[in-house]
Amino acid sequence: MIALASDQIVMGYLSELGPIDSIIAVQNPDGTVRSVPAQSIIDSIELMTQTIADAKKNGRPIEQFVAMAFRIDPSLWDMALKAQALSAQFAQKWLTKHICKGDANMAKQITSNFMDVKRYLSHGRIIGVAEAKQILPKDCIIELGKEDPLWNMFWELYVRCEWRINTQRTIKFFANERANMDIGAAVVARRPPPPTPAQIPPSMAPPSGMPPPGEGPSPPPTEP
Repeated sequence: MIALASDQIVMGYLSELGPIDSIIAVQNPDGTVRSVPAQSIIDSIELMTQTIADAKKNGRPIEQFVAMAFRIDPSLWDMALKAQALSAQFAQKWLTKHICKGDANMAKQITSNFMDVKRYLSHGRIIGVAEAKQILPKDCIIELGKEDPLWNMFWELYVRCEWRINTQRTIKFFANERANMDIGAAVVARRPPPPTPAQIPPSMAPPSGMPPPGEGPSPPPTEP
């Protein structure tokens, strides 16, 4: 999305763009959160509708599909539709201003290509420099060779950022010519499990007949 809002895109043989379909955080029944492509939520409604229609047409039972359909949250469907519309709106606006130089129809077509999940199938699909040149105007992409000094500077910056992210629990890293800032993951302190009898030194072992620490009934409350 940031690249599509620029005037030109610098790419090397390892550079990659990717689809701009929206990702939505969905809470699981156990409280954990998973990331789901918005278009997958939209497509699941159409898939379920078509599956039930085909089953009814062919005289097959539909109860299991109806039960699955009832589990779909309408508000999540609405959220997915709006998220996709917002992504398209953002991309078309900035493509028209910069890369497409006022050509709104070209901006709309480029946006459609980058949001085509049926073509790319995965949000993590790589769009390399050769494919990017097929989607975007060729004069907006600057391709650097492996030996280009500028490419080597970009590659060194990438490796340094990867090291920072992987060694310092960094999630996001922002930088410009004046300063840099990173956002890290919180470390949750976990209480260690109680020691097993084999780990308790003899000098600290409980008297014979008493349960090890952490076991046995709790002592009665003291009187105020």
